[in-house]
Amino acid sequence: MITETYPAGVTYQSSTCLYPGAVLIGTTNWNIPLIPIGDTVTISITVRVNDDAAGILHNSVTAFYTNVASTPWPPVNATLDTLVIDPTAVLNKWAPAQANTGQQFTYYLNYTIGGTDWAYNVWINDTLPAGVTFVSSSMPFSYNIGQVYGWSLGNLPNGASGSIAITVRVTAASGILVNNALLEFQNGWRQMPDVPASASTAIRN
Repeated sequence: MITETYPAGVTYQSSTCLYPGAVLIGTTNWNIPLIPIGDTVTISITVRVNDDAAGILHNSVTAFYTNVASTPWPPVNATLDTLVIDPTAVLNKWAPAQANTGQQFTYYLNYTIGGTDWAYNVWINDTLPAGVTFVSSSMPFSYNIGQVYGWSLGNLPNGASGSIAITVRVTAASGILVNNALLEFQNGWRQMPDVPASASTAIRN
């Protein structure tokens, strides 16, 4: 009997064992009636790393067996550790606290990639408030839909950082301009949680 103990940070998906007579019981036990001298049995198990998994995934397996006289022999086991790696991201948005109607000013989007892995397919999307018009940006934007501008940064390694400057002209006569930005990225297997940032500018005349 081969018994697998899964770490808390994974979810069982499937398994295969093509050895004659092997029977899977549940998701953790394989019963193999007889293994002749010199034979090797291979069991392949697929798991999914949970979204909230972190640190080290400690996996263990134990083989229980008897001799031909059905006398139990001391079980044997094996362990293996897998380190969960994931990127993280920080996005900061800067804007002047005040501005006048007709004035030009610059928003700054500052990003940093952290964690323990590359961040893949990184995008920064910035939604300009209705009271401003786009003038220019320090990096050519990848798309523009109305007041929403997007920049594709590709794949970024741990420790990468940068800034995007967006110059706008104020058209509003009063109120508070709230600018919202969003950083989107993946860890190579799935979409990671979006990272938001915002900044506000009061109109004074």
